[in-house]
Amino acid sequence: MKNYKKIMLPAFVLALTLASCEKSEEEPWNPDAPTISNGAYILNQGNSYNHIDGSLNLIDYTASASSLSVFKGANGRTLGDCPQCGVAYGSKLYIGMSESRTIEIVDRSTYKSLKQIRLDDVKFNGKTPRSMVAHDGAIYISMYEGYVAKLDTLSAAVSAEVKVGPNPEIMCLHKGKLYVPNSDGNNYQVSYGKTASVVDINSFTVTDTFDTGLNPYEFFSDGNHLYLHCRGDYFTVPGMVYEIGSDLKGKEIAEATLVGFGAGKLYLVNQPYPKTTEEADYKVYDIASGKISDWNIERPDYASAIAVDELSGKLLIASYILQTYTNPDGSTSTGADYNAPGYVNLYNSTSYDFEKKFGIGSGPAYIFFNTK
Repeated sequence: MKNYKKIMLPAFVLALTLASCEKSEEEPWNPDAPTISNGAYILNQGNSYNHIDGSLNLIDYTASASSLSVFKGANGRTLGDCPQCGVAYGSKLYIGMSESRTIEIVDRSTYKSLKQIRLDDVKFNGKTPRSMVAHDGAIYISMYEGYVAKLDTLSAAVSAEVKVGPNPEIMCLHKGKLYVPNSDGNNYQVSYGKTASVVDINSFTVTDTFDTGLNPYEFFSDGNHLYLHCRGDYFTVPGMVYEIGSDLKGKEIAEATLVGFGAGKLYLVNQPYPKTTEEADYKVYDIASGKISDWNIERPDYASAIAVDELSGKLLIASYILQTYTNPDGSTSTGADYNAPGYVNLYNSTSYDFEKKFGIGSGPAYIFFNTK
């Protein structure tokens, strides 16, 4: 797994991060209400089956350049197997590795590891990070064993956990509560899950459990509206986006296999296997009008993540590259290459004009932003 060459941090990366982390005495930095974003972090999962480690990349908007494997360049080691989730909060990055069962706490200025939490060594039940939400001095982490953990940013330690449903996925904060999708993904041979849990962050208890579509995967909130993407069974039951009302009932919006959210819109890609990128449906749902329109954009090869940076007006789509496979009958087909380095396309989030393509690592899976 230790095949990468050490990459030293370019000067512009250090300059960017030092500037972004510097506090002003006149204007205290409130990490819960950022006003500036000058870059994006890309988590690449690698491919543990083929001994390709995960990595952390940085895209600098001002320099219009990317830096590869910034964590390894600063620490002389990789993040580990399958980086799954991350968040920039205060002067630190918090990154969860699902296969390595670790949480890495990283200095945003130097990318040096400040602490590695080995979850197998802590007293709590949650060991496999799936998603992170930062709020009011804490990092909340959904753990695939069926828990949401609370990490205190001052002590840099997991301080509590609450049991939710089986195999929780990507949660969000909405009106003071965490909404947690329970996929029951480990039970897929029988059936995926159809519930979500609501966790009050003040009492840190589950206050509701409600029914969802099949295989709930990711919640989104703009503070007023709440949406849920369910992935279906990948074959006969399609992926679907729902608007969740105050009664916790879901209203169908559109079919989708991949969803991005931000700037008052849902960005919907529907590419069920074996559709090609050209055959996929690219749509935009406008929250204010409730209308769905075609999303006319320069398409990537095989989209793997969509993120909207509302502070900078940027829209990013991570993608695998394509390769040709030979089928058992001798015919060929085209699909995602899960071993080769992928890339990120950068667009204007209003006009959708393509701006630049950045090469990144293998298995691009998650995007979060360098905000202040």
